[in-house]
Amino acid sequence: MNTQITVLVVDDEKGIRDFLNAALVDCGYNVITARNGAEGMSALTAGKIDIVLTDIVMPEADGFAVLKKALTVDPLIKVIMMSGDLTAENYARSFNEGAFDFIGKPFGAEVIIRKVNQALMK
Repeated sequence: MNTQITVLVVDDEKGIRDFLNAALVDCGYNVITARNGAEGMSALTAGKIDIVLTDIVMPEADGFAVLKKALTVDPLIKVIMMSGDLTAENYARSFNEGAFDFIGKPFGAEVIIRKVNQALMK
C-alpha cells in the first residue's frame, strides 16, 4: 500500500485503536488515532486525511458528528462507521448521512483492510 494514504481511527476504546493502528500500519498506511469524537474532528482539520474509521458511540462527540465534520472538510473523504450497537437506525443513519460503509463490532483485521482498500478504489 501507499504510505501517502492516511487513515484516521476514532474510537474511545484503546484496544480497538491499537488493534486498528497495528493492522493498518502493517499494510503500509499512515495512521492517526483519536480517543473521542472531539479529537477526531480536530485531526480532520489538522491535515490531509484520506479515510476515516469512526466508532459511533463515544464521549464528547459521536461518530455522526465526526462523519459530518469529515464531509465538510472534504466531501470526497470516505468514512467507515463502526459500532457494537447494531441497530437498523445506526445502519440507515450512517448511509443517509453519507458514510461509505458500516462495520459491526467485533470484526477482524481482514474486514477492516478489505473495507479500506474498497474505499480507496471508489
